[in-house]
Amino acid sequence: MQALQRALGNATVSRMVVQRDPVPAATTYEPARDTSSYVELVRALEARFPGQAPRQVLAMLRQVYYGMPWSVDPTEQWQEVLPASPAPGDPRRRAGSGRGSLFDALRRSQESIPGLDIAHVFAGLEALLNPTSTVEIEVPGPNVVVQMPNTEFATWGGDLGSAAGQALADPDIGATQRSDREYFQDKASPDDLEGNIDAFGIIRGAGGRQGLRRSLGMDRTPPGSATPVSQILAQYYGEGPSRLASARTTRYRDFVSVLGGRVEGNLIANREELVLAIAPRVGSFARIWYWKEYKRVHGAAQTAAAFALNDPTITVRATLRSQVMVRFFLQWVEQRMASGG
Repeated sequence: MQALQRALGNATVSRMVVQRDPVPAATTYEPARDTSSYVELVRALEARFPGQAPRQVLAMLRQVYYGMPWSVDPTEQWQEVLPASPAPGDPRRRAGSGRGSLFDALRRSQESIPGLDIAHVFAGLEALLNPTSTVEIEVPGPNVVVQMPNTEFATWGGDLGSAAGQALADPDIGATQRSDREYFQDKASPDDLEGNIDAFGIIRGAGGRQGLRRSLGMDRTPPGSATPVSQILAQYYGEGPSRLASARTTRYRDFVSVLGGRVEGNLIANREELVLAIAPRVGSFARIWYWKEYKRVHGAAQTAAAFALNDPTITVRATLRSQVMVRFFLQWVEQRMASGG
């Protein structure tokens, strides 16, 4: 998620020597064209790492995209968003790294599957497997605590918070002000939101958090009974009838229920109630985003002075702007329900 890198600033990536154990590639891999071809890439990754349990493979896939020196987005703070994530290691030692390698194909698949940012699925699943009530980010001085569960921070909440925060910040940093709708479309694209909601759909189809943990071989699952990540993805995205495939057909309605919403027809009956409940959490993210952007332009000293004087006002404004973004989001969900989801 490029949003998190921008939200938290550029983290200093520690220097490390990548130990590679090259395996001659018999196949040239291409980025996925759709979810079916992405599943084939995951199966190839599992074959390259036969000793890794499914939970390790899930972490490896997320780390292709977020949080490690080899990731698309190497922001280190992902470790604080997903504190219970395993450390399976650098996949390039067996999956290669150059053009045509399995690793490169997985990386580029983030942009190549029409209508879906697959990376958001893995970030969401890792958060949903080990939820936290807030996210504490380590920074110089007092740590920053975002009053938002990591299950939202790593998915739709972070996207909406970045949209609200950027809309709030741009007039104060000399950037061109755009419409609220444009900020929403930029920071919370349909592809990103689809990936976010698919993570919740997979959890539901697997029988909830504990069901997915059992499927991945966690929580004292009997040896040999774990389900490969590729199989979970294949079932969810429609490879034969299954509970996972059924969950995908109702994913938008089920997601509204997770938020505490009531669906009547294709509308969220208590939409404004949800807006008021959700906006403070999104606003907590937006406030941090605002001050990160302010510091980027004005420097630490001026930001500290402005923070001491203006933060209470910024907090209120961030919540109000977040209400706008939450409304856009819930309207988007209603549109997806109306289209048959």
